[in-house]
Amino acid sequence: MAVDAKYRSSDIFLCEVQCEASGTPFKIFDSDAPAKFRVLDMFGYMTGAGATSDTVKLTDGSSDIVTAVDVSAYSDKDIIRAAAIDDAKNEIAAGGSLHVVTASGALCKVFVLCEWTD
Repeated sequence: MAVDAKYRSSDIFLCEVQCEASGTPFKIFDSDAPAKFRVLDMFGYMTGAGATSDTVKLTDGSSDIVTAVDVSAYSDKDIIRAAAIDDAKNEIAAGGSLHVVTASGALCKVFVLCEWTD
């Protein structure tokens, strides 16, 4: 899923990702962000029960913006919430990347709240 700058109606936007496979980054932007933006929050909910080593994190393609949230003990419908955002990494440049990364098949829906800064 990508957010096209020509369709934005405000400075705040929300990205939605349905996570269904393990280890594969879900690329919201993959070196193609249309403008500079800031990540404000990451939250979501489980769409299945967690299992051993299930985690969810947010990256800029190489560095963690939100460190891995351990969802291994979470149940279906439990809320996922970022505990901290790295303010040295949450600014994404135009042409940058934003990925949701899961481990061990974490089944969840993740939302990333962002703000255009250009």
